[in-house]
Amino acid sequence: MNLPPLFGSHFPSFLKDSFQDKIDIYWYHPEFSQSRYPPGQETEAIVEGNATHDWIVKKALVPHPYLNTEEALKFGRKSLYVLKEWKFRIFHDDIGSSLYPNIMSFLYKWNADPKSDNLFMLLITCGRTILLIFQQQTFKVTLFDSHGHSTNEYPQRGLVVAQVDTDNLHILCNWYVNTVLHECYNAQANQYELAFLYPKNSLCECQGYYKNYTHDN
Repeated sequence: MNLPPLFGSHFPSFLKDSFQDKIDIYWYHPEFSQSRYPPGQETEAIVEGNATHDWIVKKALVPHPYLNTEEALKFGRKSLYVLKEWKFRIFHDDIGSSLYPNIMSFLYKWNADPKSDNLFMLLITCGRTILLIFQQQTFKVTLFDSHGHSTNEYPQRGLVVAQVDTDNLHILCNWYVNTVLHECYNAQANQYELAFLYPKNSLCECQGYYKNYTHDN
């Protein structure tokens, strides 16, 4: 059985879709989102994250319930010690026209001096956070959105995972804005944050690869 990204054989059912024959999309069972917990490693991570957030708020470690990346890393306990923030920036732009070029501006800088084979990006907008994983070894970008979703074609679904070749990142950005933000949430985002993290103490053998990718693109 070919399993979708990040998941194992005991996870809930999913519907597989594609977009422009470039993006593989996995819409999960409605019971599988960050508010509902079937068994499994990803679910345990969601539960642990929610519990840590509740602890931070109850202890009044931050003045508001919305943590930025620096606060999450600082108070996230041992689970997040392995991660180091690289860059972040808040944009006051229309996300539809600016998301892809803004991501690429960071990737060009990263590619010039990569510190790991993997780069993690948090996209924070409209009160929600999603994760993008840039993987050197597979030349893939994986989008992980743990919220519930509902579209005209796929009503009442749980979390969604989408994966695309790095060369087609612009298609993934367009799909996220139009399908997730506009169709699922009826949201028009004119402000968003991009935060980039990488695993500390990781061995990177990607220097030549990334330089070639930057040159070719």
